[in-house]
Amino acid sequence: PEYPCTWADGFPRFRIEHVATIGRDSAYNVDTLIIDGNTGTQIDVPPHSVARPELNLPHSGPYGNEFTDKTPPWKFVGEACVVDIEDLLNAAPNGTSSLVRKERVLKWEQNHRPFGFGDVALFRSGYSEKYYAPKPYGRRFLADVLEKKFPGWPDPDPETMDYLASQKVFHIGTDSPTMGPLPDLGEPVHYAALKYGAVFTEGATNLSQLPTTGAFYCMMGPKHKGGPYGEGRAFAIVGGDLPKMLVNSARQKRVVDLSVTMSIDHPLTWPGNGVDNHR
Repeated sequence: PEYPCTWADGFPRFRIEHVATIGRDSAYNVDTLIIDGNTGTQIDVPPHSVARPELNLPHSGPYGNEFTDKTPPWKFVGEACVVDIEDLLNAAPNGTSSLVRKERVLKWEQNHRPFGFGDVALFRSGYSEKYYAPKPYGRRFLADVLEKKFPGWPDPDPETMDYLASQKVFHIGTDSPTMGPLPDLGEPVHYAALKYGAVFTEGATNLSQLPTTGAFYCMMGPKHKGGPYGEGRAFAIVGGDLPKMLVNSARQKRVVDLSVTMSIDHPLTWPGNGVDNHR
């Protein structure tokens, strides 16, 4: 609760409720976690912006039913390709984001290699490493920016996202709070890539610890039935022969999901003695 992990306008607050503690009335410590999918490091999947195809809406598309429980697991992994945009940090007016243009990505390709299937494009500005901290300083991460007290985070514009997704890059990440520049390009940026079936990592951090290419990247999180986004945890494996082997598996879609779907329709919660009052 002391961190700026929840979007600062219009979303349920992240909180931990201490229901019971070990003592006369309880044999256990019991905590209840309240969390919205748009909290902290998170994953966006196509239905975040793509409507179901059967609805025949302007933004309907073939990926409109690919919720977190339906997203192929190979989309969550790949080779981390870090695009340095640190020079754009705090380079815009208050309440406004600097834009990562397509030319920046083309320059990256000239210096390294073309983007392609199995890559995870990660935009590193250093924003979260600098500003994700306990409040009140942590207000600089999100709330103070929305109040136009400081510049916004750098992020790609729609043309950049469209280009990456058209190159079969199915995972794009940012170390800003959301994949989308302020004040009004958030949804166009989302749709530009999600319409291709891409997924996003938002709110990443520590990207400065990765090499430009070569690390294996993995975003993991629960499969919420009908979930257009969800909380997650991002990892990278750096060094040695293992990253290359795992990236090769990712490019060949040799990835298996071993987790169950989270839904009140499924038997995922303990149903027996002490239910709702157990450890």
